[in-house]
Amino acid sequence: MRASPPCAIRLGHAPAWRLSIALVAAASAASLGAWLLLAPQAHGLAIRLAAGLAGAAIVLAAASLARVRPGMLRWDGAGWRLEGPATRPSTGVDGELSVAVDLGTFMLLRFVVACDGRRPQVRWLPVERSGSSGEWHALRCAVGSSGAASTDPRAPA
Repeated sequence: MRASPPCAIRLGHAPAWRLSIALVAAASAASLGAWLLLAPQAHGLAIRLAAGLAGAAIVLAAASLARVRPGMLRWDGAGWRLEGPATRPSTGVDGELSVAVDLGTFMLLRFVVACDGRRPQVRWLPVERSGSSGEWHALRCAVGSSGAASTDPRAPA
């Protein structure tokens, strides 16, 4: 199979991602609140404190997941590069890309940066068709041609 031509996708525009994170967080907080109000054993101070801490953890996790760093994801025909908000290419890092979720108009990508002898850094990149400025098809082709289309290690190569 021949390599896909180079492409670049701007990151940071992910309204559907942010909305889904907000909906999941709201549903989690609502179910926790309903349990706290309706459960007969939820009258103790320790249980109320634990529920409050769980609610705070939900809010913090949602805030962390909803934050999408701006940048560029580039495929040069041979490898992937993630660049920061600055336009200088020297600020980028090379890594391996795999698909965690592919819904057709939305993909959650896993970008792994290899560190020298240390634990690899994993960055989660939500990418939507609406913010891809015409590069969506090229990105999907590049993801498929780079061998990142399947995240199942048992899948045939």
